[in-house]
Amino acid sequence: RTSSTPEQSFDQVNQPVAAAARHDIVERALAGSPATAVDAYAGLGATALARAGRGVTVTAIESDSAAVRFAADHLPANARALAARVEDVIAGLLPTDVVVLNPPRAGVDSRVTDALQSSTVPRVMYMSCDAATLARDVSRLPAYRVESLRAYDMFPQTAHVEVVCVL
Repeated sequence: RTSSTPEQSFDQVNQPVAAAARHDIVERALAGSPATAVDAYAGLGATALARAGRGVTVTAIESDSAAVRFAADHLPANARALAARVEDVIAGLLPTDVVVLNPPRAGVDSRVTDALQSSTVPRVMYMSCDAATLARDVSRLPAYRVESLRAYDMFPQTAHVEVVCVL
């Protein structure tokens, strides 16, 4: 966390590994040159900012109002930050070219997977800190297939890993 980020907002403690995972998810989300994207559970907006900086029109969704204000202050004109629960607004933001999901350990609400399942989003990126909820959520998306998985050892010498899943 830097002094300019909201004190109460979530941020990863292992910043080098978090930066590598964010870089991976941004690069994979840019495959196919998307024009539009949704960044769900956007936090402070790091992945939204990276994609918006490369010309993608991004909508970042986050329920933490302090994080949304921080993201909104840093996003360029081709991006916006919404203070909302993802499950309440995502259906109205689809279709889009790519969706990035970075939910808390509990995973995504079934309304999120229902909206994606009934949409025409060609690429979904899912960053997960819990393999069990990732598996549950991917099983709710039978229209998609897992293209790749990459694990990041966020907490060395523990069983906890971050996983970037491309659907």
